[in-house]
Amino acid sequence: MWVDLHVHTSFSDGTLTPREVVREARAKGLSALAITDHDTLDGLEEAKRAGELFGIMVIPGVEISVDLGEGRSSHLLGYGLDGKWSSFGDFLGKMRLSRVERNRAILEKLRSLGLALDPKEITDEADEARIGRPHIAQAMVRKGYVRSVDEAFARYLTRGAKAYIPRRRPSCTEAMEAIREAGGVPVLAHPHTVGIEGLAELEMCIGKLVREGLMGVEVLYPDAPFAIRRFLSDLCERWGLLKTGGSDFHGGLKPEVHLGFGRGDLRVPLEWARLLKEAMEKAKEFKS
Repeated sequence: MWVDLHVHTSFSDGTLTPREVVREARAKGLSALAITDHDTLDGLEEAKRAGELFGIMVIPGVEISVDLGEGRSSHLLGYGLDGKWSSFGDFLGKMRLSRVERNRAILEKLRSLGLALDPKEITDEADEARIGRPHIAQAMVRKGYVRSVDEAFARYLTRGAKAYIPRRRPSCTEAMEAIREAGGVPVLAHPHTVGIEGLAELEMCIGKLVREGLMGVEVLYPDAPFAIRRFLSDLCERWGLLKTGGSDFHGGLKPEVHLGFGRGDLRVPLEWARLLKEAMEKAKEFKS
């Protein structure tokens, strides 16, 4: 009985619709999945309806890019959010606006490098507020500027590359406050990517976030080394944090990453989804 608690749909930078993702979850034999699109809750209603149809537990979520300070950034997952709280909707609106502004700056930079892209060539796939760097990379491939999405990122779009533009991000503390104020559960996504090499320093970083409201950590993730997974699992048990895990599924954008199973070795237990649901219910009760 396995689950996937980190999944993207066509409402952000995935290639499958929410219904298609849920149908794929059933085909894979999963019991539950969380929709965690970037900066939006818009795909959740379709996913919930599909969950009822296919017999899959659908957990509402969102993924937000955050600033950790000292030049570090990461992603924060918020679970249990339903769009009821207008203040959180406003918060997400600001995140989407920052994405739009960044995309326009990236396109202008690419144009200055002789790699002009018509915005309509990108927005055919997604409206402007949903577009991310992966969509731009795919357009670059279609135009023949690069041979692959990976090449587009390596040469132009990743941090330090020719057309990279940093994005305005809220602090992690600010994002956690917004999630908790809306009755949600904040969880740090893929901690091994925050730019901290030593485990002791990573523990200090997570400890600081826990004091500021963090409730869980994504322990299982396709690219996380085994030693990191074990370290994070032990940390969660010692500190009473929720454990989550997921594939970070994007459909055809990352064809090597499979829903529920990552690159083949991911196994997130159903019990983790149950505990997450309990925490979500308690958070809602507290706010109400």
